[in-house]
Amino acid sequence: MSKRFISAGFVSLAVLLAGCDGKQDAADQSDRITVREGRTAQAAGPAPAEARGQDFVSAVIGDYDFVLASARAASDKAERADVKQIAAKLGTEIGASRGGLVQIAQASGLKAEAGETAHSTKLAMLSSTHGVPLEKLFVDQQIEVLSELLGLIRAYKNGGDDPELKRWAEANQSVVNDRLLDLQTLQAEIEQQAAQ
Repeated sequence: MSKRFISAGFVSLAVLLAGCDGKQDAADQSDRITVREGRTAQAAGPAPAEARGQDFVSAVIGDYDFVLASARAASDKAERADVKQIAAKLGTEIGASRGGLVQIAQASGLKAEAGETAHSTKLAMLSSTHGVPLEKLFVDQQIEVLSELLGLIRAYKNGGDDPELKRWAEANQSVVNDRLLDLQTLQAEIEQQAAQ
């Protein structure tokens, strides 16, 4: 009897290993096309509950609201033209993406409001900062939030429960990804100038 159990275990292990032939499914491959000038946007993963529509909508809107509020602050207070430019881009593109999400959420009977976030502390730090420290803080905060957001959107696209929200995630991950890449480039420029 124990030989049969051990034999079944080896067969299961062999089947599992045969499925791990190094190939990725199409959903994973589409997440890896985020390269610009040799850089890939890194996405942090979401909490498991955010595979449900309402949790996803609340989390994304919370992150989007932070991105928009901090972009307004950077537009008003930044000295660098490139920081102001990316803040304006974030305001336009994230604002439009947020509007599309709100429409889909409301049509699906979901609440289009932010969930609990820890972003109020980040906004307070940003509002009390000026000049070069503000610009660096803005970029660093945006990269952190957009990285998490990109992971959330990708995870929902691949495993969410609402087909309309999954289509929205598919269509809008590039908005977040492209701005994340812009911010990573800007971060490198700011750090290089600070080192000189």
